[in-house]
Amino acid sequence: MVYWREYFAPWILERGYDYFLDGRVTELNDYELGYIGIVSGTENYSVIIQDIDELFDEEDDVQPYMHCTCPYADDGNNCKHMAAVLYAIEASIDSVKNTSGLKNKTALNNSEESAKLLNDTLDSLTHETLKIELQKILESNENLRSGFIVKYNRDANSLTSYVNSIQNTARQIRHECSDPRGFVDWRNASTYTSRLINEVLIELHDFTLDDSLEAQTAFDVSKFVLDMFATTGIDDDGDTQVITSACIDLWVKIISSNKDESLCKYIFTNLTDLCDKIGIGEYISNEIDDFISDFFNEGHFILDRLEVTDRRIKRFESSDSWNSVYNLSQAIMERFVLMNELGKSQSEIEEFKSKYWHLPPVRKAKMTELEAAEDWESLISLLQESQTMDKESPGFLSNYSRKLIDCYKKIDASDKVREELYTHVTKYSRGDVSTFCELKSYFHEAEWIDVREDIFRSLESNNIDIKPLLASEKQKGRLMFLLEKRFQQNRSMAKYIIPEVGKYEKYLRPDFDNELLDLYYELIMKTAEYAGGRNYYKELVVALRRMQAFPGGKERVQEMKDNWYTWYYNRPAMLDELKAL
Repeated sequence: MVYWREYFAPWILERGYDYFLDGRVTELNDYELGYIGIVSGTENYSVIIQDIDELFDEEDDVQPYMHCTCPYADDGNNCKHMAAVLYAIEASIDSVKNTSGLKNKTALNNSEESAKLLNDTLDSLTHETLKIELQKILESNENLRSGFIVKYNRDANSLTSYVNSIQNTARQIRHECSDPRGFVDWRNASTYTSRLINEVLIELHDFTLDDSLEAQTAFDVSKFVLDMFATTGIDDDGDTQVITSACIDLWVKIISSNKDESLCKYIFTNLTDLCDKIGIGEYISNEIDDFISDFFNEGHFILDRLEVTDRRIKRFESSDSWNSVYNLSQAIMERFVLMNELGKSQSEIEEFKSKYWHLPPVRKAKMTELEAAEDWESLISLLQESQTMDKESPGFLSNYSRKLIDCYKKIDASDKVREELYTHVTKYSRGDVSTFCELKSYFHEAEWIDVREDIFRSLESNNIDIKPLLASEKQKGRLMFLLEKRFQQNRSMAKYIIPEVGKYEKYLRPDFDNELLDLYYELIMKTAEYAGGRNYYKELVVALRRMQAFPGGKERVQEMKDNWYTWYYNRPAMLDELKAL
């Protein structure tokens, strides 16, 4: 079952296989048309694979349907997430073929027999022979040797030797996975992460139990690994999340197994220092802060956290870095939580809030309180105040406007709802279809036409695309006109206009079949002028298939193919892809 691999570049297959082996395919469900999978990367991506028989049948030359929600696939590429799901499907199919249970039973029996044979062999050996064989094994691996000595003959020197050994292993892994500039590219990112976990971090779990000195050693090494990872340039696709989670799992085990107060204090101090070193606002630091909040939330640690937070606030207030406002806001919100945990009076908390009222998150917290109390008038006043204070931040303004609409609905102020909906469509959401349709529901049909045209004029004057709104209003002629106009004004962008025409096909057919067919013809002919790779030509074939669905489309496509075989005879990849038609 190798035929589906032909649809992927070798390096994409390699990354997909790494994802499959790493367990990144977190869900795989079959349905009548194929499979749906979830793959964990920078975020969770949904993958749809249809026409499975075509993928696993060398006799079938029909191109299968594969879709992924990742940005790389959005550009028409077959991505590593698709490959990972196909590897998982392949494994699933292989598993089904062995449903007799004999394979699993045999494996279990072999495992039991192997364990028994090993035990019998060890029993038959003399003490001296066992010692010699164990010595050979330990001398062959520096980490095993150092770990063994620490476990059974621990002293300050053995611990130091173990730490040096395993840190050198981590450095060597980075050296082997990075280029001469020290950068780990996407081909090696998963390998770098998995090797650090399997060859370094997993080894540390044996040092977490019952002994605070060994636990501190395990923590120190894990902190070194995380610090090294954070300062390594890496083409990250969720690898930071994976390595951070592995370290935090180790710390949870250390904290849960050791109640030594001095060890807890040591871990707390080192983690807060590591956060500040990496830089607040980074993913690793945020995860460490969450860990600290979960496991250092009693007694003097709350006061220690308050002291750390105050230092951060002071530092961020005097910083002029691009993310200082964000970091300051995060620190302020953390202090609110700590003040509540310490039982500070409401007046003291409100006084602190007033000092930082200029920060949107502080006002957002107040908005949440007012909303919970259903104090709509006060909330409206605060939202309007925030619109003035944050007038240079479009994202905030859009959120405030949306919340104002909800508040006006609560107090049955229909005129205010309509006014704010109009503002939201034309100014903040820049033509959002759902808000546009919501606004329409507040007008009679006759008066709506004038309002709609005002909206169209306002949006077009600001170069906002109104085609989605025309489609919702069934303004087919105007929609077709804008599609044709865009091509005439941007002929070099034909490749990118083809998907847009496909997006609006369903709104325009069958009334504009002839116009659509002509537009597709011009777009595809223009796109074909430029040479590209195999994926480029696959996209052309997909567009030609769309043409074939129109009356007279097959004849137009055949005409194009005949011309291309003459014009582009020196593009073998293109001619090869045309065979799919």
